[in-house]
Amino acid sequence: MRAPLARILSVVVERDVRLEAGPDASATQRAMTWQREVPKVFAGLRVVAGRDFAPAVLAVASSGIGRVAELEGGAHRVERRVAARDASSDTLNLILQVRGDSAFRQSGRRGQLGPGDVVLIDGAQSFDLELGDGYAQLVVQLPRALVARRHDGLLARVAEHLVAESSETKVVFDAARAIAGRMSSLTPSQRVAAFEGLLGVLGVLRAERTGSVVERRFARAIADIDAGLSEPGLDATRLASLQGISRRRLELAFAARGLSVHRVIWARRLERAAGVLGDPAQSQRRVIDVALELGFSSDAHFARSFRRKFGVSPRAYRRSSASPRR
Repeated sequence: MRAPLARILSVVVERDVRLEAGPDASATQRAMTWQREVPKVFAGLRVVAGRDFAPAVLAVASSGIGRVAELEGGAHRVERRVAARDASSDTLNLILQVRGDSAFRQSGRRGQLGPGDVVLIDGAQSFDLELGDGYAQLVVQLPRALVARRHDGLLARVAEHLVAESSETKVVFDAARAIAGRMSSLTPSQRVAAFEGLLGVLGVLRAERTGSVVERRFARAIADIDAGLSEPGLDATRLASLQGISRRRLELAFAARGLSVHRVIWARRLERAAGVLGDPAQSQRRVIDVALELGFSSDAHFARSFRRKFGVSPRAYRRSSASPRR
């Protein structure tokens, strides 16, 4: 006989949310509950449960600006695949590793978080989080547009591993944890004030030197390009919006290196295509499928561009890659 939901999960939905596994919950019941309820809290997030799935608590406290989530439990994975704009697309996630470890991946960047480490994860892009056994995290969600306006260049640090030993990381970690620990006792207006304060504290993560800001914008844009090569609409405007900066500022970061955003996008698409065509493990894939997947409008468009860059047709390139070398 199935255990009553109240014994498996406690849910309070007002301004705050709490999911808590009861002692009678099996791994299957936990997995089904988390897979059903977590996307209601975090739009577009998918829980990938293993056989021994064992999350324990998800507690979310909201304010007029953002919200803070406390998570703890056993090993599992969560992922977000952005196919269309949703509520999470406007959110910047500040993730603090309180206990245990976890791994993150976004925009071609990846890292391993230990206690005291921090990472910024952009809700506008796909990402993966691998949560270790006995982990505990705080996730502070803030409007990405507000963060971008307040702290120019900060979004360039998305998916950068901010280590616990750094003074800037410690300031942000301590401030966020102090606010999270007092949220339940704060009035709505006090919660807003606390989040305003935390938003200000994030300024310590900004690069002070202009050159450093430009370098980070460029590096972030390259990572975003590599992560979005299959998007037909990928262009300078889209890349600038992901960093919360103007198109002009992004173009200046490329111009400082004698590059244009448009040319870099198509060059990296062609380099990715060459990698696929030269991979024996992908020899059964049709050339047209590779072309369309990487944003080319037709086989002819792809063939012309590929020949211009590599001097041979895509099919000839594949044949030469497959030929044994003496």
